[in-house]
Amino acid sequence: MITVSLFASLVTRATPETVVAECRRCGTSVESDTSVCGTCGSEDIVRYSID
Repeated sequence: MITVSLFASLVTRATPETVVAECRRCGTSVESDTSVCGTCGSEDIVRYSID
């Protein structure tokens, strides 16, 4: 039998979402607050929120 608190923890996440940032030109992973890719100099940085 699953307790209510265990069920609640499975349904709602207590941890914040994960943000992955990468350069769209070369695919290099960068820090989420980066605005220019250090590898190729592109300003086209995309951020993905992973729930």
